[in-house]
Amino acid sequence: MTAPLTYPLQSVRLHARGFSADYSFPPHRLPLHQFYYVLAGEVSQRVENHTHRLRANEGVWIAPGLEREPRALGAPGTYLVVEFTAPDSFLPQDTGPGKKCTLRGTAARDARALADLGTVSDDDHRAAVLFHHLCLLALPEALLASPRPAGNDRATSNRDQTLTARVERIERMMTENTAHPLSLEEIAGLAGMSRSALARLFLACRGCAPCARFREIRLERAKELLATGGRSVTQVAMETGFASSQHFAGAFRRRFGRTPSSFTTTTVGK
Repeated sequence: MTAPLTYPLQSVRLHARGFSADYSFPPHRLPLHQFYYVLAGEVSQRVENHTHRLRANEGVWIAPGLEREPRALGAPGTYLVVEFTAPDSFLPQDTGPGKKCTLRGTAARDARALADLGTVSDDDHRAAVLFHHLCLLALPEALLASPRPAGNDRATSNRDQTLTARVERIERMMTENTAHPLSLEEIAGLAGMSRSALARLFLACRGCAPCARFREIRLERAKELLATGGRSVTQVAMETGFASSQHFAGAFRRRFGRTPSSFTTTTVGK
């Protein structure tokens, strides 16, 4: 989908269904990422050569191309399946046969809100935003967190890596939305954080406010557009979310030390 707020998702489709005690699904493979989540009951989800036992509020992230086979474990229940396309780096190669996670708090509420939508095709903007929000909340824990090591230095390093990874995910969201400037409140909402927590996160990891970092990303995108040629300064300003060409020109000059109109392909990188 090409609607705003799509990082890291290019499309999302989902369905939520009840299952009986004898529920099972034949082994299959998908060319898509999948998040399989149990809302009630208990399911055995085999992914390649490993079986995940999933209870309520537990799910598994599955990379494309892996064989999967879900089966109920003796009682009826409800499950949610989200299938989506995303960059190849979305699930690391060392994810192996699926990565199990438990959703709590806001992430669990997001999953239930998605389930309430029932069946959704890949053109539903609300589903994309909800699932995007869930990803930002759940993936650092699901894919990046590791057991706390004995040494304090190593523990601090792991925490720093997790925070940096979360900032990078938010920055990639910003990159996908350079034409749609997001307010601090909107960025915080999509990141599943309060505005103050988001500000502390960016200050610690980037040394600046999140909105300042978003402006840098938009200006970098503007520089790329100017370098390709074929667009006026006004067009570039509009495509990177500036209210006017004058506003854009001032911000560009402060960032790069030259006006947009003087910026040509031959001067990029000099």
